[in-house]
Amino acid sequence: MSSILIKNGFVVTMDPRLGTLTRGDVLIRGDRIEAVGKDLEGPADKTIDATGKIVIPGLIDTHIHMWQHPLRGLASELWSHLIYKSVITPTRDRFNAKDFGTAVYLCGLEMLDRGVTGALDFCHGIMTPGHARAAYDAHTRTGQRVLMAYGLSLGYSFDGQIPDRPHGAKLDDLIELQSEQREDTMVTLGVGLSEIETAGLELFTKERNFARDHGLRATFHQNSPGQILTLHEQGLLDGELVPVHVNSVSDRELRLLREADIAISVTPEVEIAVGRSMSVLSRAFREDVKLCIGTDTPSRVSIDLLSQLRLSFTMVQAHDAAEARAAGRLPLSGQNDSRSAAPGDMLATATVNAAHALGLGDQLGTLAPGKFADVVLLETWPYGDPIGDAAAHAVLFGSSRDVDTVISGGVVRKENGALVGVDRQEIAETIADLRTRVLA
Repeated sequence: MSSILIKNGFVVTMDPRLGTLTRGDVLIRGDRIEAVGKDLEGPADKTIDATGKIVIPGLIDTHIHMWQHPLRGLASELWSHLIYKSVITPTRDRFNAKDFGTAVYLCGLEMLDRGVTGALDFCHGIMTPGHARAAYDAHTRTGQRVLMAYGLSLGYSFDGQIPDRPHGAKLDDLIELQSEQREDTMVTLGVGLSEIETAGLELFTKERNFARDHGLRATFHQNSPGQILTLHEQGLLDGELVPVHVNSVSDRELRLLREADIAISVTPEVEIAVGRSMSVLSRAFREDVKLCIGTDTPSRVSIDLLSQLRLSFTMVQAHDAAEARAAGRLPLSGQNDSRSAAPGDMLATATVNAAHALGLGDQLGTLAPGKFADVVLLETWPYGDPIGDAAAHAVLFGSSRDVDTVISGGVVRKENGALVGVDRQEIAETIADLRTRVLA
């Protein structure tokens, strides 16, 4: 097995037992972390000098529609969800299977370039079995660790009718694709459930039970008030489910989610664009729910997850401060007006908590011996090493331009600021060609 020794970095392990190491080392052997500490010695096949760099677990985006990558900017005027339905959704018909796979592949490369080594891809643009296999194959080639949620939701028109492909055909195709899964990849299949608002609770329940029966994790767009309580009453909540958005959940529903050991995924920038409440960010921290962060649609926002973490942290503080102001407590008191989260807590949403959302909470999300070797190095030179908390520095000052090195599955995917084995000119030409076809 090949080995990599990362030396002399600010190692943010996200493991409470190990903490953050100044001038720390990480030893990788094969696809796992073998040791974390100081003054580690090889032998190692490759040594990476991390002096002046922040070493963090690979970031994980827990809600993204990767097939929409070529549509960047098409939803720039997004203000209500109706625009998304009328402008973005119809484009899925323009992607043939090869185009679909190419879009997913290119999105995965950009995410790796930005330090995002893992994703929960809500793949709801699947029109044929060929589309599904093209997406799956694309994921196996990028080097990302992916939970590919086979989307069932867009099998329906928005008046609740099934326009072309029978629902059962998608379920049958998913079973067949599951049987074809390769064990030598970092890709796992899941289910992207239909929206309750569109499909109805009966069909949603059928899909949820289908996922359970076939050992598949499931995710869904949780858009309307009261749905979490309804699912609890129907016995449909468990730790294999990842609700997305959840902007309107009550505090009682958050407690139900915590009791069911469920990770939720909030996509702040897109949700702000459609006018949703963002109080769930603060409330989830307060109720000790496993909060995760996603980017949602590449057609509207940058898939730079670090920027989403910074936005989310700012919104948590804004919400906490608004509550204090409403109660007449000004100026804020550090003792009387505690904030819901610190920057390090926000980093956990894209590492520790996100690993739980992928079903890999015991194998991923921290830099600790035995965990999968998904690691990102952030450059701080020439503007200065972290002062104080390196995790806070990553969240408050880090951006995708600082991503120097990316390792996933023990393989170096990006080094010295450039993707390994990837021709950027070829990427540009492929994207241009693809966009010409699907946006014609």
